[in-house]
Amino acid sequence: MRSRCLKFLDRARKVLVGWIQDVTELLHTSDGEEQQKRMAARILDLALSCYATFDIDECHLASIFSSAQNVSIAVESAVTIYDRCSAVNESRDASMAARMAQFVRCSRSIEETLRERILTDSSGIDIAIRHLWSGYEPSGKWTAL
Repeated sequence: MRSRCLKFLDRARKVLVGWIQDVTELLHTSDGEEQQKRMAARILDLALSCYATFDIDECHLASIFSSAQNVSIAVESAVTIYDRCSAVNESRDASMAARMAQFVRCSRSIEETLRERILTDSSGIDIAIRHLWSGYEPSGKWTAL
């Protein structure tokens, strides 16, 4: 059952990151400030849902982050959440505040495992940054601060 649940979360995360990318493209071509605000809120909602798929028991994190694709998805989702949370700050309700608190808690619980993986193999973070910044060219090794 545990294996099936982890596979389900893996599929969900891949679908969600695709939706984030699709809605982000729509945001760049949308007209009107109100429509852009709604799409920014939707992107934040999708990114929070995607990131929540990493909110699992710590004993499974090393195997989840052994995949460069999962590292990429975690980083891309976190950056998207950080970028979008201020844009929809004024419209936050109690459920959004709870989801942001879950994001912070999850970030703390995966930090060590994710940091170790990135320092060992930077391909995942490089993929994420390339998705977010087309001009990115990896150079050298990543270090933790």
